[in-house]
Amino acid sequence: MNLVQGFPYGLQSMLDIKGGELPKELPGTVQPTLDLVQFYLLSKRISQVFTGVVAVAGFNQFVDSIVPIGELWYIWAFGITANMGAGAQFTGRPSANYGANTFAIGPQISAAATTQDRGFSNVPFILNPGESLGFICTTVALGPTIVGAVAVSKLRV
Repeated sequence: MNLVQGFPYGLQSMLDIKGGELPKELPGTVQPTLDLVQFYLLSKRISQVFTGVVAVAGFNQFVDSIVPIGELWYIWAFGITANMGAGAQFTGRPSANYGANTFAIGPQISAAATTQDRGFSNVPFILNPGESLGFICTTVALGPTIVGAVAVSKLRV
């Protein structure tokens, strides 16, 4: 038998416990059938908004989205919002920077003068230390501000 160190979300329902005392150990016959990774990640999930960046052509990185040394980020969802001033123009998409490579991870958005557009991806992925989130800008005029938002589980490694 293995000790239950913390009681992860969902375990009580998976074991069909309707009340009473929670188990302190899982029998060897039950343990291999339960994958608790998603429940653990959910217990660590937070939302974070990144500081706005004035868009320039190419990859733009949110400075506060760089994964620090000693952490791994499990990204649940990530998106960007384009906030446009008078005469501003923006076309781009949410992206992630993996070392020397940049990948688009969301739909293309387009916004023009005094409008707003959002693009989000809810396909989970992992970022390692030094990797980051941002956006690829293909069309820009008069420096619109782009803000990022993420649902993330930050894990120590």
